[in-house]
Amino acid sequence: MVGTTTNLEAFMHLVNGQIGSGILSMPKAFDDGGLIVAAICTPVIGIITTYCVHLLVNVSEHVCEQLEIPIPDYEQLAEYTLAIGWSPVKKWSHLAKIVTSLFITLSQVGACAVYYLFIAENLKAFFDNLANDTSNNNNNNTGFTMSLDMYLLILLPVIALLQFIKNVRILAIPSTLANLLQVLGLGIIFYNIVQFDPTTIGTRKQVGSKFPLYFVTTIFNFEGISIGMPLYKTMANPKAFARPITGIVDITNIIIVSLNLFLGLFGYLKYGSDVGASVTFSMPNEPVYNSVQVMYGFAVLMTYPITMYVPIEMLWPKINQRFIENKISTGTINFMEYIFRAACVLLTYAMALLIPHLDIILSLVGALTSSSIQILIPAILHTICFWPLCKSSKSRVLLFTKNLCIVAIGFAAFILGTYYSIVDLIAAI
Repeated sequence: MVGTTTNLEAFMHLVNGQIGSGILSMPKAFDDGGLIVAAICTPVIGIITTYCVHLLVNVSEHVCEQLEIPIPDYEQLAEYTLAIGWSPVKKWSHLAKIVTSLFITLSQVGACAVYYLFIAENLKAFFDNLANDTSNNNNNNTGFTMSLDMYLLILLPVIALLQFIKNVRILAIPSTLANLLQVLGLGIIFYNIVQFDPTTIGTRKQVGSKFPLYFVTTIFNFEGISIGMPLYKTMANPKAFARPITGIVDITNIIIVSLNLFLGLFGYLKYGSDVGASVTFSMPNEPVYNSVQVMYGFAVLMTYPITMYVPIEMLWPKINQRFIENKISTGTINFMEYIFRAACVLLTYAMALLIPHLDIILSLVGALTSSSIQILIPAILHTICFWPLCKSSKSRVLLFTKNLCIVAIGFAAFILGTYYSIVDLIAAI
């Protein structure tokens, strides 16, 4: 079955999906990794994550050819790969589907928790700046401020109502506006951070002490497989998706890596170790810069229901089928779907409430989920798929060595990133 998504539409969706709140954390990530280390490693990480997308597309093409099926979803691809791949792992094919589905779900829910906290912190920063400005103008301390917990609570019904929208196409117009505001916000941010003092370059940390946190934060920002694979499935011309250099994946990632690199570099040069978890927290208390907090807050608010759409579409059909089998009425099923959607929002609210530190929750999600679905799983599936096709010992050694290096990188990010994130979380409590 031929898809309908054009190359331009796929490109725009992929770019929009990867330019989220995470990019604003790159100056903080540069502080964790160090100026020289992060400047060198950011393009390298981009190359690794892009290469892993190519690995997954290669696996998908082979599976589709062997089974004569349309392009499958990511979790289905994991199942089919083990089913037709290396014989000792065939019995684990269904488990592979479950594990992949679990990591994709956790990745999207975790990203939504990051978005939730990001929106709340930016709103708080905006209104705190407004209150402080009012107090200074009046030469008194009557500026009213609220705790972060209150902002999280106030946002709960707003985000829940957005999540009750079952057809995400309804959000097309506000999402387009959000994308424009996001571009404008990035322009204002770059205008601010490129005005750094060149004499401070030597005072910045050249090698940071928290490289694993830098690494998983960057992976979180480059994680596009959960968005890319569904797009690949719906494309009218799938061959254009992962074409070398001129393909949609490569062009998109060149843009994403460049934006993350330069925003992280200039943001760290501008603010140094005092930079906030989001660079918007560090900019001057001036109307033009305060407006960026509202722009990005609205943009990420529109991104939330689209991101949560993925796990809901993965989980709800299975729950719905159980209700149908038990002969539950249609009205009750519809009501239960709204309860389920509300429960998903409540879960992200609880995560943001329990881990109210944007940099920590972002690195934790990056370590636990992004490293798995973006690096580990593609390399493992590629090995299982093509191992039986190797015609010589040399080709098998080359395949195994190459993918083992990628798995080692992903596993190190998973273990060390999680460890450092938990250590920082304990220290912050």
